[in-house]
Amino acid sequence: MSIATTTPDDPSGRCPVCGAVVVDAANRSCDGCGWLAWFSWEDLGDVQVLKPAGNLLHPEPLQKFLDAFTPRPGSRFVLNLADAQYISSAALAKLLTLRKRLLGQNARIVLRYVHPDLWEVFRVTRLDSYFEVED
Repeated sequence: MSIATTTPDDPSGRCPVCGAVVVDAANRSCDGCGWLAWFSWEDLGDVQVLKPAGNLLHPEPLQKFLDAFTPRPGSRFVLNLADAQYISSAALAKLLTLRKRLLGQNARIVLRYVHPDLWEVFRVTRLDSYFEVED
């Protein structure tokens, strides 16, 4: 099953990521997790894909997502970084928190389409061995 990443498919008006009621009829983004405010989402059953809409400069949106997101045991979580060229150290720490939560659920995290400049951050901080990467 694929969930649209630009409009809610659920006629109940609930967020496909966290299940919160989406009350802002104008832009239909979720106040609970930030869906459509800073990221798009695809749920393909055993694979969930989060795609930030740009650089990960602030940890607050990612923390909001972490607070609302419940990983599926044994699933594969893909972080599509095609539109990101920079990540702050605070947001990087949140990614490590996400990784830890996923591993606790026997799930995998995969980074996809990592910009070379962004990968350099992972390499210099020695976090490149913590994440699986695919193009």
